[in-house]
Amino acid sequence: MDFISVTTHPGLPGSLVVGKTVASLLSSYFTKPLVHVNHIYGHLFSILLERKSSDIQFPLVVLTASGGHNDIYVVNPTNSEQLTTNNDGISYSKFGGYEIAKIGYTLDDAAGECFDKVSRMLGGPYPG
Repeated sequence: MDFISVTTHPGLPGSLVVGKTVASLLSSYFTKPLVHVNHIYGHLFSILLERKSSDIQFPLVVLTASGGHNDIYVVNPTNSEQLTTNNDGISYSKFGGYEIAKIGYTLDDAAGECFDKVSRMLGGPYPG
């Protein structure tokens, strides 16, 4: 084990506090660095879990649909240390060797509720 990671945003405040507290204790106990992560990036990069990045055609357009953070992202590999900057109102960030552009979002949780209802109808778990 090289480090302890913990979701710091976005998420339900109570869950985030509990997670950060436990992760901090584990980090201290095992004397390992604590790494804060955006949990949405976990969703974005889950596509890489069983694939090589060379097998994926970029750019990726990714919809994350969940209660409170329904977002559309464009993900591109980049060798540059600089982020794309312009005045188009798009939020850019860098994660590893990738540039992530958040091109749309809504705070409406209807998409996540739909996933939950379909999951329940199909006999799946909650949340869907």
